[in-house]
Amino acid sequence: MATFYKAINNGTIGIMPEETYQAFLAWLKLVPEAREAQPYPTPIFTFVSEEHYATDRYRHIVTGDHGLMDFLLEGHTVVDGSFYVPFSNHTELQGGDAAERELRYRTTLADAVKAFGLTSTSLIRS
Repeated sequence: MATFYKAINNGTIGIMPEETYQAFLAWLKLVPEAREAQPYPTPIFTFVSEEHYATDRYRHIVTGDHGLMDFLLEGHTVVDGSFYVPFSNHTELQGGDAAERELRYRTTLADAVKAFGLTSTSLIRS
């Protein structure tokens, strides 16, 4: 199984695969000018409560709800981390450049299936 890193901000949970977290740690060591030239490491999978996910406001931007997150992380190691959690400050709702920057972090269920080592049929519950 794999190791994933978890960070929480304003109730939104970010999950980062270990390879991404290692790239993030290397990115942090760069001088500020170099960081500006390098994109923030991704993917960062984002999850909100079932209540929030049920609204159109969140459904199209986050990876899923807490139940999906628990399913994806089942059998994996989860370590607390400290990194940027997309969609936790709701700048994606402001429009303009702030929204554009935030939406580049959007991940899909297909992205998650690949990152968590699943197949599409793994998502079918009997």
